[in-house]
Amino acid sequence: MTIFRRWPPLVIAVTSLVALFSCTSSQPNREIASLSTDSVDELHKIFRVVFDADEARNLAQVAYESIPIAPNPSSKSYVDNNALKRARALAVFNSKNAYLKQVQDLAKDKLKNFPGSLGKTIIDLQRPYPGTLRETLSLRKFESFSKSKNAFYIFPMGEIANYELTIHNSLNKANLKSVLTCNAPFDLIIPGMASNHKSTLQAEFTIKERFLAGEDIKFIPTAKVTRCDLQMIGKVNGQNSEGFLRFVRALEHVPSSAWAFKPSFEGCSLPQISNEGPSKFFLSSGYRNMTCPLQASEFDPLPDPIEAIQSKVEALLGQRLSDSFIRANNPYAKLDYSKMPQLDAILISSLVFRSDYHGAILRRLIEEHARRGAVVRIIVTEVLTFEKDRAALEEMEAAYPNIRVQIYRWKNVLAAGDGGVLDPLHRTMHHKLFIVLAKDPAKNVAIMGGRNIHDGFAFSDAPDTKKFPHLAAYGTKGEPWSPWRDFEVRSRSPELVSTLARHWNKFWIRDSESMAVPNASIAVPAAATHDTLHTDENWVRHFLSIPFKDDKQLELYYADLLSSARKSIVITSPYFRPTPILGEAIREAAARGVKVTIVTRLDLTGDVADFILGEVNKKGINSVLVENTEIFQYMVPNEILHTKLILIDETLSVVGSVNLNKRSFIHDTESGLLIHNKEFNKQTREMIEGFIKLSSPVTETQKVVFWKGALLGILDDKF
Repeated sequence: MTIFRRWPPLVIAVTSLVALFSCTSSQPNREIASLSTDSVDELHKIFRVVFDADEARNLAQVAYESIPIAPNPSSKSYVDNNALKRARALAVFNSKNAYLKQVQDLAKDKLKNFPGSLGKTIIDLQRPYPGTLRETLSLRKFESFSKSKNAFYIFPMGEIANYELTIHNSLNKANLKSVLTCNAPFDLIIPGMASNHKSTLQAEFTIKERFLAGEDIKFIPTAKVTRCDLQMIGKVNGQNSEGFLRFVRALEHVPSSAWAFKPSFEGCSLPQISNEGPSKFFLSSGYRNMTCPLQASEFDPLPDPIEAIQSKVEALLGQRLSDSFIRANNPYAKLDYSKMPQLDAILISSLVFRSDYHGAILRRLIEEHARRGAVVRIIVTEVLTFEKDRAALEEMEAAYPNIRVQIYRWKNVLAAGDGGVLDPLHRTMHHKLFIVLAKDPAKNVAIMGGRNIHDGFAFSDAPDTKKFPHLAAYGTKGEPWSPWRDFEVRSRSPELVSTLARHWNKFWIRDSESMAVPNASIAVPAAATHDTLHTDENWVRHFLSIPFKDDKQLELYYADLLSSARKSIVITSPYFRPTPILGEAIREAAARGVKVTIVTRLDLTGDVADFILGEVNKKGINSVLVENTEIFQYMVPNEILHTKLILIDETLSVVGSVNLNKRSFIHDTESGLLIHNKEFNKQTREMIEGFIKLSSPVTETQKVVFWKGALLGILDDKF
């Protein structure tokens, strides 16, 4: 089953455009070739056109979404007026899609002679990504701004076109007389002032004690600002105090890793594979937010939970924790920092960053690197960030302004087909990445998979942290405990780590209004043809999914992934309720003789929504319980199988955050690695065979509790 015919107009337009290139044949794909200067120039032209059209499309979508739908007001004219506005906005949105199609005609005579082998190059965009990023700087600990500490704040100038920083005074009874000086003009909006500072190089003002949100100060630098100094004087805690904060760009602060923050895109040349199957799918060019293929050395599976936490610690500390340290259950015990690497940046995204034993150790190490000058960016999801977690993250930001934390919350625009009243309560940032960038690239590390920063992903028994009341008390009311069996991969490959860092930062600087994320690459299907792609090397691609912004491309991509199987499909997913398209792809694969194996769990006691998730999985199992499909229920008591893997034949593996449930393809942001390597596929297959030995087969239709089934009918796509 080929499903490219169902790709939305935007993707079809881009794919059609890049297919215009005529290509020359070349020899095998054992190494990534650099593209010629002429080819780079042509790719840049394409990307700029698509970039501009995407920006216009996003602005049109925001305009459309911002017009409310009346719930049935008494004034008929109000309904008619808004309906007319929405119709006009939708027409603009559709016209932007039509514009992308016209790019094909504009490029016919200009874009020719693209190289035909497997190639990749990084192309500087030569301007910031479009959009506006809004952040807040809260002044909580004035001692963090003492002149002796040389405090600095990384603002993303040069990364995104527009930036707004709200300065929020959380100090008790402290009004701060301040002077802000920048190397280029900026605007400063101060509540209560008849005239604000416009296009100035220096401004004097008072950061007043904040009682109302309206008293916050808004700092808006122009694109040319690269450095600012903020000086503050006031009485804090009864003492006359002076504070200093420098605003710097990551591009200048960490020059050895500036490439990770510089706006860029990848240009890919993808040869055609003559044989149908996973290799041909791996080299497909239909998915916009995917990186080019690359070879990754130093690629390690991390099935063991202790090994996983040790890998993160080793990346930060330069050595592993001793067994005695772990057994002591004291995350604040003495650590040896003598082997700590010099890091430029730490980039972390996790559904949760718990204030527990695991989280406390990582926070200690992150804060030490922040003290030494590293740029730290952390993203977590608001709906699962509890009081103690938020307090710990805010404490980190307060102590070190160069630590920035985004607590992700989906913006409810109440647009038709793009979310509703409940969606802000459950749409999450679900991708999990842990990246460290060192001054020595050989010490760069990336870890990704399904684990969160949570003790349950590291230990079979909850650590005893009663002595630390600010840490989560698992096993008490409101803090259920369950170990989660999961999987990650680690890479020390400088090229893969740099690719993941660039892709990660694109999500960080997403537009705050539209939540649009820049695309990763322009992929060009080349004319060169090969029988297959080598499987004795680690060929890797990374994808990022924002389903409510990219026309739910991941669903179609996964359907084509499943359809590429010729021999076998192996799936492990803790939450299993595939969308109709994915269910169809699984059933069709089984019907054409592909052996399908699925490992999941029906008892999810200890999960956040365990009262309903078992029924969710029953409905998913029932939808694919057909001939040639084996389904297993993981049966280890009091342990949740959280591993998310798909294996296609003996060739392709998918590792990441994606569950085979509806919400992963409709609501949550997701990411993953496609790994084209026979040995890795074999290793993960053996691990899953171990899961099957601890499972029981499911051979009969599962009975769903009536009222829970009715609830799922109402909340259909939420699970």
